[in-house]
Amino acid sequence: MSAPRLSPDTKRAILDAYLAGDKIAVIASKFGVDPSYPRILFRRHCIAEDTKFLKPKSERASA
Repeated sequence: MSAPRLSPDTKRAILDAYLAGDKIAVIASKFGVDPSYPRILFRRHCIAEDTKFLKPKSERASA
């Protein structure tokens, strides 16, 4: 059985840690995810959506 899905807040915390330069192994251990997941999450939400995911909701509406 697969692990439960991560909440949006947890995904945001993973991205914040990744962007802050934390080591991938530390992020993966802290959140209980595979070491490949932080990069995958970054590619899905930041590059694919032109970093909209990282902006506050008020800025996303006007962007």
